[in-house]
Amino acid sequence: MANRPATVTETEIKRTVRGAMAAGFAVGRIEVDHARGTVTILPLGAAPAAGTGPDPDELLRRR
Repeated sequence: MANRPATVTETEIKRTVRGAMAAGFAVGRIEVDHARGTVTILPLGAAPAAGTGPDPDELLRRR
């Protein structure tokens, strides 16, 4: 299988996060969907989307 160019590049992600932070947005989590080519930035303290299941980090902290 031949190498394909990335649908979302690291440069695009960095540019998006820097822009959000410059606008005063408190970044809590970044979700990258390579299939759709989208970058989603969620604010600090935002509740996880319904149906995504438990947060693996939270499960590990409970141990």
